[in-house]
Amino acid sequence: MLKPLTSLRFVFAYMVFSGHLGGLFLSYNEDFLTDTYASYLSMSEGYLGVSFFFILSGFILSFKYKDAFLQKKIPFKKFILARIFRIYPLHILTFGVAFLLSYYGRLGDITFWLKSVANTLLVQSFIPAKEYFFSFNGVSWSISNEMFFYTLFPLLLLAVALLRKYILLVLLIPILIIAFVPSTDANHWVYYINPLFRVFDFILGILLFDMYTRYKEHAWIQKNATLLEVISIAFFSMCYIFRSGVSQDFRWSIYYWLPMAFLIFIFSFQRGIISHILSKKTLIWLGEISFAFYMIHQLVIQVLWIVNYKFRLFENGYLLIAVAFIISVLGSGILYRYFEKPLNIYLRKKYIRK
Repeated sequence: MLKPLTSLRFVFAYMVFSGHLGGLFLSYNEDFLTDTYASYLSMSEGYLGVSFFFILSGFILSFKYKDAFLQKKIPFKKFILARIFRIYPLHILTFGVAFLLSYYGRLGDITFWLKSVANTLLVQSFIPAKEYFFSFNGVSWSISNEMFFYTLFPLLLLAVALLRKYILLVLLIPILIIAFVPSTDANHWVYYINPLFRVFDFILGILLFDMYTRYKEHAWIQKNATLLEVISIAFFSMCYIFRSGVSQDFRWSIYYWLPMAFLIFIFSFQRGIISHILSKKTLIWLGEISFAFYMIHQLVIQVLWIVNYKFRLFENGYLLIAVAFIISVLGSGILYRYFEKPLNIYLRKKYIRK
């Protein structure tokens, strides 16, 4: 286990959580929205957490499976089943909750059922319509992309190996597209949601692992690990602070590539003081529950907003944030302990480790 990277998963899951605060339940209180401290708690750029997960996914899968695939030690069927068992149970559970919450009065709505099928099959991110890719448990569009990446993973490994000399040119493709294609209303789907475009994030993670294997024993990096960790965090922070001068099209996808790749690369060495802190048991646990946290937090926020709007249980916005966060953490901890982990173990034993 790469412990610091596991812990960082929760940090970026929290960024996604914070990005959903403003649009979902803080709007009832305009004074709170304009509060300086509240604006820090509800990040306008929370979506950058998804980019982190796409890049990290390419890195971690390469870490776990690259040699096995290239040496033909693992059949694709076992790999894809392991991936399905990792994400599908929680997806189906959260989709089921969202389905029940929105089912009333929709029995004859054909669009409702089409969206249900798309979500069940995890293909909603391929449909360039917001009412589809953000339907039901909205965050699941990203795991629709992940399933697409998993399916392509062996081919992408082969392509990266064959095109090694030209791979940086491949990464120029999305940059050139954004730079020269005029901005339109469709760009949100094209650059942020579209799996055919976001696959470049995943490829970046694969390339990042290649760099890791070349430099993991580098003496200078190991000696200066703490300094490099501080620099990586500072670099990411500076990119975030000065984001306003960068077009939204770039920020949806490419702008954070470099700081995130640097962050993942440096913390993969697990050598510095910050890595040592991130390797503490509590932080690792938060990283382990981060997928459940990611999958349930928006539903928690939506339900809490409805309940609070109707009954006015909390007039203090900060308290409302704290309640949403605590419920999301406790709920994800329970799901990880009693649903996600045991079901994953059971399915793997039954269908993979025969």
